[in-house]
Amino acid sequence: MGYGAKMFAGSAHAWCLAEAAGAACQRVLDFGAGPGHVSRALLARRPDAQLTVIEQDLSQHEQLRTLTDQVHAALETVPLTQRNDVILALD
Repeated sequence: MGYGAKMFAGSAHAWCLAEAAGAACQRVLDFGAGPGHVSRALLARRPDAQLTVIEQDLSQHEQLRTLTDQVHAALETVPLTQRNDVILALD
């Protein structure tokens, strides 16, 4: 069974997405993005968001690049000058 976003009422994923979609957020960092389910759900609500993802599993990168060209394998490769309005670090 594959991993998916937990979008049921009261879940951490649903709460964070509601907060991020309602906030004045333009730049979003998804730390540990996995296959991108949460990032995809966020972009559906905020298509104007500038998304950066970090995922150490290189096999996920091709799929993540369908969401953004800012795909990194480690935090150390994200530019130090980059500022984010929201950082997602979900299970």
